Amino acid sequence: MLAYGRGIIAVNVLAAVTHHADLVIVGRMLGARALGLYQMAYKVPEMMVIVAVWVVSKVLFPAFSRAHAAGEEVGVLYAAALRWVGLFVVPAALGLALVAEPLVVSLFGERWRDAAPILQALALYAGLRALGAHAGDVLKAMGRPGLLAAIAVAKAALVVPLLLIAARSGAVAVALAMAGVTALTMLFNVAAVCRLTRLRPAALLAALRPSLLAGAGMAAVLVG
Repeated sequence: MLAYGRGIIAVNVLAAVTHHADLVIVGRMLGARALGLYQMAYKVPEMMVIVAVWVVSKVLFPAFSRAHAAGEEVGVLYAAALRWVGLFVVPAALGLALVAEPLVVSLFGERWRDAAPILQALALYAGLRALGAHAGDVLKAMGRPGLLAAIAVAKAALVVPLLLIAARSGAVAVALAMAGVTALTMLFNVAAVCRLTRLRPAALLAALRPSLLAGAGMAAVLVG
């Protein structure tokens, strides 16, 4: 219990750092107005994308754990979950990025227009974070929280200095830095899952194909 639990504790503590470091740095280096714009922009994809993924994790983690204990193919279940999660996440994130300015002005008023470019970057960040979240559920379900914690340490060590550098260019740059680091760590998480479950990358791409097509359709409609 302690051997497993200390890995989970480390992951949760590091997640608190990596998921809130941007708010601290924006407030400290760019001031209260920038923090207000950033936090408002952050809440929109959080409510529409990230919260839904948290709910799904409540189901997937025990499902993956039960499958692993029963000797079933966890990789196949993960690919299926990624297919259905991606069908929601990819169009939602792209849609938010494309309609950010009219959405912000319509919902919050003209004075919040400067939050729109921040929302565009944070929508991409939320989509990447959501797509990578369930790889962590697989690692925890297979009894490898230590590996997940090691990736979280690398992310924390990378994200803080990058955010400090990005803050010199403004809040949008901070949001883009968050998206970039999240994309990188997502690749590490997914690679770890593929190795542990012997899931082929081609199977993952096949699982993501419907969501990519749905996202492209969403983008075409909104751009048109």
